[in-house]
Amino acid sequence: MSTDDSNLEQLAACIVSAANAMRVGFDGMGNKQLVTLFELLQPQLEAGSVRKRLKLQVVLSKLFEAQKRHDHIGIADCLEYELGPALGFPAP
Repeated sequence: MSTDDSNLEQLAACIVSAANAMRVGFDGMGNKQLVTLFELLQPQLEAGSVRKRLKLQVVLSKLFEAQKRHDHIGIADCLEYELGPALGFPAP
């Protein structure tokens, strides 16, 4: 398995873990997962095509807005239904 594949698997797991934590009110755990997610996402932002980077920037902007509102369900939805598909993962 290549490093890229491993990174994508970790990203997918992190998205699911953070979304699940946010949905059940474990915002502390969810926020820790978001930090890890952003660290794993950095190479995607640096190496992706311009189109992919723009798409990710739009999704991340929505995610940050939901976080500022303390909208944990909105964060979970954004992770699963927007960020995951923007990275090529199927929505749940």
